[in-house]
Amino acid sequence: MEIASLDALDVFYPEPDVATGEAAEFAAAHRDTKQMYEEWKQLASFSGSPQIYTDYLAVAENPA
Repeated sequence: MEIASLDALDVFYPEPDVATGEAAEFAAAHRDTKQMYEEWKQLASFSGSPQIYTDYLAVAENPA
C-alpha cells in the first residue's frame, strides 16, 4: 500500500496504531486490503510489541 504524502497518511492514521473512520471506510470499499493486512502480519509486528516496520520510505532527496 502506498500513500502519497504525510498529510494523506494522517487522514487515515494520525498516530501510530490509531486508524480513523476514513481508514475503515477505505478498507470497506477496497476489500482486497484485508488480504494485504493478513500478508503484512506475517512480516511486521503490531500493537503491544516492538515495531519492526516503518511507514515512511525516502525514495529521493533534494541535495539543495
